[in-house]
Amino acid sequence: MSSLIVQACKIEELYPHPNADKLEVARIKGWFIIVGKGEHKVGDLVSFIPIDSVLPKELVDKYQLSFLKNGNRVRSLKLRGTISQGLILPLPEGKFKEGDDLKDILKITKWEPPQTNSNYLGTRNAVSNKKKNPY
Repeated sequence: MSSLIVQACKIEELYPHPNADKLEVARIKGWFIIVGKGEHKVGDLVSFIPIDSVLPKELVDKYQLSFLKNGNRVRSLKLRGTISQGLILPLPEGKFKEGDDLKDILKITKWEPPQTNSNYLGTRNAVSNKKKNPY
């Protein structure tokens, strides 16, 4: 099980989106995130929400994040041919510095895949994939 890190981070770089006039690509901690053009500038301190984070309904409604699917889970997505690897939101109310942990304040949790019984699946697949000799 991996841990979840939702931090206050500075935007390291901004690039024009190659296929959209109203979008830009921000780089934070080596990840590229698509953002609205003019919403941020290099050096802005923001909440960086990584892939496989699950946002509470209150945040989804507040920031109109209706594009989040599968239980408000942040996923890697491709928008107009460019990959976005996370989500940027404004910092919550209060004073924060770079590196501060925000997951509890924002009530963001880590997505975990559903548990499966691997023995059952392995047996079932072995039987169903076995070819019978017709002769």
